[in-house]
Amino acid sequence: MGLGLKRAALGASVAAWAAALLVIHDLGHTDPATLNDATAWARLGAAAGFGAAAYGAPLLVLVGLTGRLRRARTGRVEDPLAPLSSCAGLASALILAVAALTSASERHGAPAAGSAAWALEAGIILAGAAACGSGTALLAAAAGRTRRPRLALLGLASLPVLSALPAAISIFAAAAGAGPQTPSSAAPPEAPDIILIVADSVRADALGDGEGQRLGTPALQALAERGVRFSAAHAATSRTAPSAASILTGLLPSAHGLTVPEERLVAGAHTLASALHERGYATAAIIASPWVKSAMDLSRGFDTWDEDQDGRLPAHHRRALFSRILRASGLFDEVTRPRPASRIVDAALKRLSRPRGQPLFLYLHLADARDPYDPPEDLARRADEGYAGSLQLEPGTLDRILKGELAASPVDLAHAKALYEAEVAAMDREIGRLLAVLEGPLASGRALAVFTSSHGEEFMDHGSLGHGRTLYQESVHVPLLIAGGALAPGTTVEMPVSLLDLPATLIDLAGLPPGPGGEGRSLAAAARGGTRDAGPAPTVIMEGIFTGNETGALRAGAARRGSLKVILSQPNAFGMGPWRREAFDLGKDPEEASPLAVLPKEAERLESEIRSRLGIPERRADAR
Repeated sequence: MGLGLKRAALGASVAAWAAALLVIHDLGHTDPATLNDATAWARLGAAAGFGAAAYGAPLLVLVGLTGRLRRARTGRVEDPLAPLSSCAGLASALILAVAALTSASERHGAPAAGSAAWALEAGIILAGAAACGSGTALLAAAAGRTRRPRLALLGLASLPVLSALPAAISIFAAAAGAGPQTPSSAAPPEAPDIILIVADSVRADALGDGEGQRLGTPALQALAERGVRFSAAHAATSRTAPSAASILTGLLPSAHGLTVPEERLVAGAHTLASALHERGYATAAIIASPWVKSAMDLSRGFDTWDEDQDGRLPAHHRRALFSRILRASGLFDEVTRPRPASRIVDAALKRLSRPRGQPLFLYLHLADARDPYDPPEDLARRADEGYAGSLQLEPGTLDRILKGELAASPVDLAHAKALYEAEVAAMDREIGRLLAVLEGPLASGRALAVFTSSHGEEFMDHGSLGHGRTLYQESVHVPLLIAGGALAPGTTVEMPVSLLDLPATLIDLAGLPPGPGGEGRSLAAAARGGTRDAGPAPTVIMEGIFTGNETGALRAGAARRGSLKVILSQPNAFGMGPWRREAFDLGKDPEEASPLAVLPKEAERLESEIRSRLGIPERRADAR
């Protein structure tokens, strides 16, 4: 082998080896929560492939340039392994830079690119990286003078990733234990596919036939006419992530543990996906909402979980060193806007077109109706043709209105609600495409289709906008439609129910044995025969766990039985003073405009049940 060819081969080997070290670093920083399903090895393989491409080519060019520069300076051909010291320094510098940039960007927020703060921070990081790289190169040169220089250089260049190896080992162990789990039993041959559609921010009165509204929701109206409408369904809370967790587990937020975005499901929470998987179902989720994440362990029990909002590779591999450098330096902005329903339905239709080897549980989570409301242009024009105001809905606009930073007239607020209804109509249009494909399976009993919402949306009904701030009906009264199988078309169940009941209900309607856990009960009897066979009216419990910048209180609880509803809430964020109590007769006052002045005995029993279920100390509440 000629010297040139040998030098090129060794240079390529050095570049490949250095790239492999950086890939190991990336794998060691993989989020273990993304490896809890059957795609764990595929995820790691994709991350390794992305890293090899991102680092391999630049390092190969760098090694070649380093060799050429050295030959130009010295006028002679050096040992082909000499670039190893530069690669060691480069790896050290990159990892140091990423650590600093990650700390700045993920913990404190990256300064705007080009700003004085950005220039100062970049200068400090580059100086530190240069010092680290130079020091490593000097040590490498010293090691080169030992009796075994190649072995010394090899050990020295490995130093930058030694800290990542323990994490990488744990990641590989997690992937090894996250492969496909064998179902404990096979699903019956007649078991139907279950398509669960959950939409953010769709309050119950947002659905309609268009007669009393500018726009309607004909696809969802048709679904209700084909099956059962629960006209008094209630979400467990008024925030997205904890409500989604309650839908999947049948547990209240304080029981499943996911009460703030940084938390995860408690270890013992058994999900609907887990129960169906154990009974022979394939389980898949396609998620539009950025607030419903695998990192929260909501993917527990799913064979596949698709939550990618941004399809670009740096976003798909957001924890990779290369992606973090791009993001922290301001060269790459990740799209966090939810995927529209059109893309979610496209992905769902693709998943449903696969051969049916086993029944499928498909969970779709849509987020079109969240603010800022930006419906398709044709629906936006129809929603509020006469609007002549200047309100521009952008991220944070509703918060600015509530804080008094932005003036909004009643006409402006009516315009915002009209755009919201247009978003719901646009989502309905896409759901119609999905239901058209499911028409045959629904009619034959080979599929169950469910539509509901994680919470409602407020439009100053009680002095607030958006969601996550109260437990009034506009925040927790949501649609619940179930169609397919033996359900009688056009049935309406007026009994108050909770979305905590969904896991037990769907398992029952699918003809499967009951699953463990959950606080809800099966609504299958009510769905098949109305309220006659539904048993005694249950108490529906709702829980509000808020954050201090969203509401004055940190916690609230509500209960409804029949038409009576009681809401308990902390007086302030410090929990000082008696809890506030409000009671409403929803039969006479469905908008909760006038709290009852004289409380019936039943209100005290509901209050006691709220305190018992939510662990609220027995303290006197002020009646209002």
